[in-house]
Amino acid sequence: MKCSVRECCNEAWQKGLCSMHYSRLRRHGDLEASRPSDWGNRRKHPLYNAWRELVRKKDKARAEVWQDFWVFVKDVGRRPSEEHVLSRFDEDKPFGPGNFFWREKVFTKRNDETVREYRRRYMREYAAMHPERIKKYDMKRGYGLTAIQYNLMLDAQNGVCAICKQPETVCDSRGKVRDLAVDHCHKKGGVRKLLCTRCNQGLGQFRDNPEYLAAAIEYLNSHS
Repeated sequence: MKCSVRECCNEAWQKGLCSMHYSRLRRHGDLEASRPSDWGNRRKHPLYNAWRELVRKKDKARAEVWQDFWVFVKDVGRRPSEEHVLSRFDEDKPFGPGNFFWREKVFTKRNDETVREYRRRYMREYAAMHPERIKKYDMKRGYGLTAIQYNLMLDAQNGVCAICKQPETVCDSRGKVRDLAVDHCHKKGGVRKLLCTRCNQGLGQFRDNPEYLAAAIEYLNSHS
């Protein structure tokens, strides 16, 4: 018995359809081919993998106009080399016309290092190259805060510590003044406010115990 689709010469497999047409009907609800007419040409194009890579990113990284592969190809032009990847000028906006550039890969495995050594070096170099990305990731993972929420808290505190009312002065290993730390309750886990390094560490040294802090105040007053 032949497939019931006109001009199809394949043997019927299920419900009067061959395996190809039956699979199409189950997947897409249509007997016509689901792939676009230029599918093969896109797959063979040297920029196809770069275009597909944008789909894998989690933050809607591809602008609507670049849903069309051929528009993407026209906009980005020729890849300088296989060692170049697409990056954005503005990390908060999707890849698209005016918000992309080709950059050379900097994290290439050396012949004299193991996979473990390469991964460690990769993370060090990535953190040094993208400190803001690491900050956003750590803040979201550790405290459930987005960069916007952090900045709103910072504005509400006028950019100073919630305890001493002074700006941060401690610098990191690169000599840059640190951001105010996100203080949170170690028992319940809730975010409290933003503190400078010294006040944040001071609370930690007193183990967040009000009685210890009150005793310290009394001690200082009695010896002033």
